[in-house]
Amino acid sequence: MVVQSPGSNLKLTLDVENRYDFTYLNELVCRWTVGEETGEVNLPTVAPHSWGTLTLPRRDWKDGEVLKLEFIRRGYEAVEDYVVDTY
Repeated sequence: MVVQSPGSNLKLTLDVENRYDFTYLNELVCRWTVGEETGEVNLPTVAPHSWGTLTLPRRDWKDGEVLKLEFIRRGYEAVEDYVVDTY
């Protein structure tokens, strides 16, 4: 997946699909990593088989960075992870 960098000191928003049958996305957290920088954000309430928007915090986003996203069930290990390139 490739997304456009929002630029300096702006939030990054991504469309997310809930592929679960019975789990709402707000039952998970998203751990994001760019280089040495990492953080966690709560996911929006998105019903099973629906779409929503994931918003990552303000930072100095740069073209060409690699963003790693891990979706984690609270108290467990990662259940899904993705790599996103920015341009």
